[in-house]
Amino acid sequence: MIQQKIRQVLVKNSEAELQPKDSHQLTVMKAGRFKLRSRRFVDALCVAFVSVLWPCDTAWSQQGSFYDAVDPFIGTSGGGLTSPAASLPFGMIQWGPSTNKSDYYFRNDRTTYGFSLTHLNGVGCPVGADVPILPWSDEPRRSPGVENNTYEEFIQTLEHATEEAHPGYYAITLGNGVKVELTVNERAGMARFSFPPGINAAVLVKTGESADTDVHMAGLPSFGRENNKSLVEVLDDNALTGWATSWGFCVSPAHYSLHIAAKFDVPYRRFDTWHDNQMQRNQRLADGKQTGAWLDFGDRHEVLMKIGLSYISEAGALANLNTELPEWNFDAIRARGRESWTRALNHISVEGGSADQYKIFATAVYHILLTPTLFNDDDGNYLGFDQKVHSLTGSKQAEQYANFSDWDTYRNTLQLQALLVPKVASDMMQSLVNDAVQGGWIPRWPLANQSTYEMGVGGEIRLTFCWHQDMPSALATLILRLHCAT
Repeated sequence: MIQQKIRQVLVKNSEAELQPKDSHQLTVMKAGRFKLRSRRFVDALCVAFVSVLWPCDTAWSQQGSFYDAVDPFIGTSGGGLTSPAASLPFGMIQWGPSTNKSDYYFRNDRTTYGFSLTHLNGVGCPVGADVPILPWSDEPRRSPGVENNTYEEFIQTLEHATEEAHPGYYAITLGNGVKVELTVNERAGMARFSFPPGINAAVLVKTGESADTDVHMAGLPSFGRENNKSLVEVLDDNALTGWATSWGFCVSPAHYSLHIAAKFDVPYRRFDTWHDNQMQRNQRLADGKQTGAWLDFGDRHEVLMKIGLSYISEAGALANLNTELPEWNFDAIRARGRESWTRALNHISVEGGSADQYKIFATAVYHILLTPTLFNDDDGNYLGFDQKVHSLTGSKQAEQYANFSDWDTYRNTLQLQALLVPKVASDMMQSLVNDAVQGGWIPRWPLANQSTYEMGVGGEIRLTFCWHQDMPSALATLILRLHCAT
């Protein structure tokens, strides 16, 4: 009975929300359910006139493929707060350049302090930018962990004329002539560093660096970078592991720990680590607020690096790396990423419009497919809102998702995601149900596995407006569990 009533509410709310508002219409078809027309989708995607058809196997347009039309640099200036980082649809890893203390990538910035592993799209408060990695030929004379040192001294010049970005791929040549290429799978990525003659092949792995969340307000406790902690350990002759804990999103006590496991295709010649303001020559372990490692590969022209992520443990990060990227073929990984993005983008086909409109539309669809992001390891385990490890094994849910921006995305982003990738959207809503059951209430602007309490609305609106088939039972389960808990 509860499920039937919830289903009726969902259908009624969806139909009321999606009634025609004027003559500028976007026509959408979801197989077997509704035919919907709404100006809201057009407003959300910034397109004057398009026609969208669901379902379709391949995209068709006079302008060419959706993949080639996407421009990841759109929104990287003028307050868009987007990033050209390499990522797969809703992927855990977003590997790309950070150009300032707040993590944001601004196209007009001329330097980078590293190519970090996490960049949430369009977020208004500093977040992510975890573990930046930077080619650095000379052995550091002092610790990069000295406060603000990494922003002033250990940086490289960006040659924007050489910069290239496509969905799942990013490349640039730095001012010292080193070419950096990045490509990814869902939870792991690969970098290809090409060093010119006469340049020593070496990199900094800044485990303790993340977005500058050192934001404070009168009368509130300090939740900024001063609470961050990290660890790095150099293993064998071509691997390292570590973790970093980052605090202070939007002046909230929310924090998370990101674990990494990295491998290189060639052995180190020598290495150093650092702990805060102390360099540790030839020492494998560093533990503290600011840590990292400098790895020297000698006169190599090319060095490949693979890195896996996990929000549970270094062992989980290593397992994700070994499962998703067992080989050392950079071009093959990039090709697979292109295939993944092509499948995701080709859920939409459009006709008409100028070349610029087509590019804007394709890029808007691309941005909508970046967040929320995967949160579970490849084996189905994830860290819940109760700080315990949970498993998706045996459930109907394929993936657990995190990082739900509650800044108006409930108005149209969720609805479009439900049309394009209904199973993914269903898993996202089930993820919020899991968060609520484990944490006691539906989270507001959940970052990783904690609420930040940003904005006045939260996941309950997402659940109410989500109208695909799986959600009524998920809502009923949530209501019954919360009722029994109280």
